Amino acid sequence: MMDDGGDGRPAEGPDEAQRYRLLAENASDVIVLLGADGRVAWVSPSISAFAGWRGHDLVGGDPWAFVHPDDMGVAERAFAEATSSADPVPPFEVRVVRFDGNEVYVSISARGVFEKGNADGVVVAIRDVDEKVRANQALATALDVTRSLWDVRSASDARHAAERLVTALGGVVVAAEGAGPEALPADLSFGDGPPILPSAPFDSTARSLIELHLPGFLNDARTAVGRNTHIEQLAEDASIDPLTGIPNRRMLGRALGRLGEADVVIMLDLDHFKALNDELGHQAGDDVLYEFGRTLRDTARSRDIVGRYGGEEFLVLMRDEGATRFLERLRERWEHRRPHPVTFSAGVAAWLGSGPETVARADEALYRAKRGGRDGWVVAAEETASLTRYGGRR
Repeated sequence: MMDDGGDGRPAEGPDEAQRYRLLAENASDVIVLLGADGRVAWVSPSISAFAGWRGHDLVGGDPWAFVHPDDMGVAERAFAEATSSADPVPPFEVRVVRFDGNEVYVSISARGVFEKGNADGVVVAIRDVDEKVRANQALATALDVTRSLWDVRSASDARHAAERLVTALGGVVVAAEGAGPEALPADLSFGDGPPILPSAPFDSTARSLIELHLPGFLNDARTAVGRNTHIEQLAEDASIDPLTGIPNRRMLGRALGRLGEADVVIMLDLDHFKALNDELGHQAGDDVLYEFGRTLRDTARSRDIVGRYGGEEFLVLMRDEGATRFLERLRERWEHRRPHPVTFSAGVAAWLGSGPETVARADEALYRAKRGGRDGWVVAAEETASLTRYGGRR
């Protein structure tokens, strides 16, 4: 058993040379000598600078009282191993509580001291590794958050990921308006709401970590948002007619699959459109197509679907009760908007259980409207397939 000589050094004994050699080898660390009973026998003066404790206040006490409860088992097993073998215990990391109440990570090396074959105590070397451990933890968090960028679909997703990263690195997120001097000039909002900034105390580990990891993350996040915006634009381009700005045949095909019994399909065609193109040129034709698509969209209700089916043909998918009123409103509005005196014809068919069959029925009704003089529409009765003409003018 080791005794304190009263001057901060362990009492002299047969193995003092070995003990002092161990102390010298670890002079830059905090050195603790534990007696065979596991109590503190001596602590190096460096404990004051490291943890704020005075060495003589700890002598005779329980060394594990300052170890985090979750790490207690690791420390106790290390002491048991050191007192059962002369081999050094491999370094291990635990959390300890400083005098100010803060928890820090330390690396502990331990080796038993034996006298005449019997364990006489343990020499413990404690090294501050808090900054290294927390930096590694921050790096792991940064990598985890960066991986989450694969799931980013919007500026809002990127904003939440950036906030998570700053918090994990030990900082806080503050509103840019009225932010204090500790705020860093890096907007985390990505345009989603008011600007927000990361903040951390000057000269703090958190600030260093944020300055290290945040810029690269923000660049990657902007790339992810831009990538998804591009993908969304490609998807929209694949579904939207570029001339009229309304859904194209591909998108109409998907919408047809969602119709039900109470729905109808209206097929519309611009009258004498080819003659217009031949006489006035394709630009005049494009002007008519563009304006007709815009007029269709503005006349339809929010729940209706309008689109360009191909060439000068258009489709409208809507509830049955609104078809005739829709065509009347469309004609009136078109007469005021059309850039050239072009009329339209239409065929209306109730849902027959499949998209192609219903479109074919509407196309048949449109053909009858054309043969009947154009500038009007024909409704195909669902059961009798009879054709009733409305709106004709000649």
